[in-house]
Amino acid sequence: WAPVDVESLFWGATHFALAAILTRHLFRVRAIDTTEILQAVALYIVVAIAFANTYSIVLWNFPDAIAYPSAVPGRAPSLSQVLYYSFVTQLTVGYGDMSPQHGLTRILSILQA
Repeated sequence: WAPVDVESLFWGATHFALAAILTRHLFRVRAIDTTEILQAVALYIVVAIAFANTYSIVLWNFPDAIAYPSAVPGRAPSLSQVLYYSFVTQLTVGYGDMSPQHGLTRILSILQA
């Protein structure tokens, strides 16, 4: 194992904590209005970003864990590529241009979808 990517770990934990706070608030709301709808959208986005950070942690140790068209062997995807992969996975669009190649990214992709 390589050293831990502390920045990705920090942001992943931060985004998952924010997602937990938003979820807790949304489930105790009695009436639905514009604020709750915007909070639900924010929660959806924060969860996708949290998973992107989690993928970054996996890619720190296993650079070839996600296959993509412009991949350089042994070099992890850029942040924009990881965010793209996370949102495509969460939206269950599945364009087919990126795919999980490692057990951890496969498990995370299933959990996220």
